[in-house]
Amino acid sequence: MLKITDKEKCKRIIKYILMSLVMLVSLRYIPNQLLNNNELLTISFISSISFAVIDMISPSILISQKTINENN
Repeated sequence: MLKITDKEKCKRIIKYILMSLVMLVSLRYIPNQLLNNNELLTISFISSISFAVIDMISPSILISQKTINENN
């Protein structure tokens, strides 16, 4: 199993909070019909939790510079 450092945990938490804020702002200003605050929070938290689950199941792939140079 992959060991997650404290730095990685902080990065992920910040990423999920930013995702939630982006959803909150977009749901507040994009639709023509305004949603109430309870619906806004519910949708943003569900989307952030879904993003977190997907991120944990299939984490982002890191391509190192060494690998790129070996292929050339």
